[in-house]
Formats: sequence, C-alpha cells, structure tokens
Amino acid sequence: MTFRAVAMDYFKRKLTDRRELYKKQTLARFENQIFPFMGDIPISQLKPTHILEGLREVEERGSIDMAHRLASLIRQVCRYAVAAGYAEFNAAAELTAAMTPKPKATPRAAILNPEKIGQLLRDIDEFPCTISVKYALKLMPYLFVRSQELRNAHWDEFDFENALWHIPAERMKMKSAHVVPLARQVLELLKELREWNGHSDLLFPSNRSKTRAITSEGLIRALRNMEYEKDEMCIHGFRSIASTLLNESGKYRPDVIEAALAHSEKNQVRAAYNRAEYIEERRGLMQDWADMLDELKAGKA
Repeated sequence: MTFRAVAMDYFKRKLTDRRELYKKQTLARFENQIFPFMGDIPISQLKPTHILEGLREVEERGSIDMAHRLASLIRQVCRYAVAAGYAEFNAAAELTAAMTPKPKATPRAAILNPEKIGQLLRDIDEFPCTISVKYALKLMPYLFVRSQELRNAHWDEFDFENALWHIPAERMKMKSAHVVPLARQVLELLKELREWNGHSDLLFPSNRSKTRAITSEGLIRALRNMEYEKDEMCIHGFRSIASTLLNESGKYRPDVIEAALAHSEKNQVRAAYNRAEYIEERRGLMQDWADMLDELKAGKA
C-alpha cells in the first residue's frame, strides 16, 4: 500500500459528506502537491524525512501557510493508515516541530469607529451599481451573515409573515440550518428588492445569468470603488462590526450574540436548544441593531 493508495482510500471513505468544493481542493492538493514527491512510497516505510523534504520545497517558494495545510492533510492520511492497519505509526505526527512557523493571522479589516460606520452606510446608499450588488451591500450590515449565505439566498427561504429567514444547512459554514429574525428595515429593503428581482429565484442574480448569484468579488470591487482599501474594510468586516459593537453595548448576553453570528456550538444538543431559546431575544437584538445602524447613518454617533 503506497501513500497514494492509502490517501485515495481515505478520500473515498472519510470525505463523502464534505462539500464538493472541499473535496475538489483536497484532491487537487493530493495530485499536484503531495503525490509527486511521496505518492509512491509504501506507507509502512514512510518516514518524517520523506515528508519534510517535499514540504520544505513548498516553504522555499514562500508558501508557508500552504506547507502547513499540506502537513495537516498528510497527517490525517497517516492517522487513518495507523487505524486501518496499513502502518504502525503516524510518520507525520510531529512535523510542525521541524517546519517554519506559520505567519500570524492578520485580522480581517473592519471599520469600528461609529462615525466612519455611518459614512460607510451613506456611501453604500449613494454608490451607483447594479441592483443586486446595491441591495446585497445595503442588507449586509443589517444581517451580518457570511457572504455566501447572503449572495446565494433564494426567495422561498423567507417567511415574510413571521419575519424570519431560514438559511438551509448546506449553505452554512458549520452545516447547521440557521434562522435570522428580520428587522423592520430589512423587510422594507426586501420588498423593494422584490420589485426588481422578484422574477428570479435568487435575490441577487448576476447580470450575466439569472440562475447564478453575484460573486463576492463584485461586492469587494464595489467597496474598493468607494475608496475603501483592503486594509480598511472587507465584506467579512460587517460581521466584525456587529460582533464588536453588540458586545460593547453590554445589552445582550454573549451567547445570544454568538447565536446571531451563527458561530459553532460543539454540543449539538445545546446548539439546537440555544436556537430555540434565543430566537425572541435575537428578534430584539436584530431590531435594536438595525435602529442603531440607522442612527449612525443619520450621523447620530
């Protein structure tokens, strides 16, 4: 059993429930970056030096973070090999001790000054762009969901009568369905948007195809055209703004804010309980947040 054979066995058995994009990326890393230097080595004869030799080439190209990603993937395969009886020990278990340390993570850019947040909201209102990009940017601050969750939203996910948005599990980062209470301002924006895009299943169809949503690049490009640089504001920054200001307000319990942000809860029973318990508190939070943004936009910092 070569490393290649064990890796493909691991891929077929252990990654069946992962997203297609993740599986595609993993397979590409195996075939393009790992198999060329160690794919034909028998797994029972694999040594840390075999792995480090290839990873150091990746490091020398300046791809330190990628080298650590590959090391993690190799470690998972070696752990699987031990459990399946193909190898006696995990040759990749202690790799990081001999690797170049990963660079410190750079916080995602977000505007946290209340006056500047108000200016950003006014700039979004005044910026000339397509209807889909315009309303995605107008709704993002109120909803503070992840980009893919908003961009790929469908009209049938919205319960206007009960003011709720039901995001299906397959579109959530943590693969758990999420419910977003809708503030009064959000409902008004959605009604406006439906006048323009109600003929499509998608809220934010691309100009090129009504069956495809706008891209994150389109939203980022709009921010850059508004002269917000990448070290000042990014799309994920809307989540950071909400998290920071809501926590600083002291009005809501941290658990409720975390539930609103759809951050993962490792205990799935507790996660389901929290979703049910917090929904009414989150209704109040989302309306208060929307009112706060309107005050900031009006210059009442």
